[in-house]
Amino acid sequence: MSIEIRNLSFTYSGKESPALERINLKIKKGETILLVGRSGSGKSTLIKCINGLIPNRYQGKYSGEVVVDGVRVRGASLSHLATIVGTVMQEASKQLVMSNVEDDVAFGPCNLCLPLDEVRRRTVEALKGVEAL
Repeated sequence: MSIEIRNLSFTYSGKESPALERINLKIKKGETILLVGRSGSGKSTLIKCINGLIPNRYQGKYSGEVVVDGVRVRGASLSHLATIVGTVMQEASKQLVMSNVEDDVAFGPCNLCLPLDEVRRRTVEALKGVEAL
């Protein structure tokens, strides 16, 4: 996967100061990077721009361009972006937090914005597969 960010700026709705300002970055396929910074420095905001949550779910002033594997994030659907971008947060062990296994398994298909009947079908199929082990 490759990621290219060109002149990206973002200010959250209701805020005066930008969370990101004129970010330029190119990550080539096979390259590994480490994103570090103090709390509040914009790391999570940058990730949200790469995975499409910004501008699709978070409101604010957005300018610039993010391209992931040749797909322009702005204008791409979250369901399509979810097929090429995955996000693991800092404490991965706390990511699955539903009250039961079935809801945890359904979390993935739900994030693809699939119809509820398709989410149920895929969840049942996945759980049957685990049960067969």
